[in-house]
Amino acid sequence: TTAPTRTITITKPDGTKQTITQKVTFTRTATFDEVTGEITYSAWQTQGKPQWAAYTPAAIPGYTVDAVASENVTADTPNKRVEISYMANAQSVTIKFVDDDSGTQVGPDIVKAGKTDQVIADLGLQVPEHYQLAAGQELPTSYTFTAAKDQLITIHLVEKQISIDPTDPKTNPDPQDPDWFKDHGLVKEIMRTIIDELPGGTKTLTQ
Repeated sequence: TTAPTRTITITKPDGTKQTITQKVTFTRTATFDEVTGEITYSAWQTQGKPQWAAYTPAAIPGYTVDAVASENVTADTPNKRVEISYMANAQSVTIKFVDDDSGTQVGPDIVKAGKTDQVIADLGLQVPEHYQLAAGQELPTSYTFTAAKDQLITIHLVEKQISIDPTDPKTNPDPQDPDWFKDHGLVKEIMRTIIDELPGGTKTLTQ
């Protein structure tokens, strides 16, 4: 009896291993001549197909793995080892900022690329100027890619409201424009002109 064996080792995405053993058993008979001592053997036979069957590992979403093809064997075929691993598929995630006040998108899409189960430790996101996060909304700092298609992160914003005090220059929305308060109706100048008719001549005072 002889049994050529193929051992398939599959490494899964989490690092665990699975072993599949494929064996084809061959047998033969023999005739012994008691006078001459000669032994005559029959041909090797097997009850099933003389081949290692094709093997396809279980599908795991977001990963690609190669199948193992069938292979014909004989009684003289040596044992064989095959190692295969799951490969993470390319993925992407689209990040959108949305103004909840108007329902419109703020700024262009931000697209990050990676592979299934890969972690981006720092997304590097910043709240757009003149906006703040909507109530209950947090700015994500990291992301783990999944196996899903069209991965999307939507960040909700509201228009930023600030208190303006025309007596405090620090609250000027446009520090480069010192007349901003006046131009936007927060400061009104009232002029009064006083003319004194004096013996020595007219004197004008503007307040």
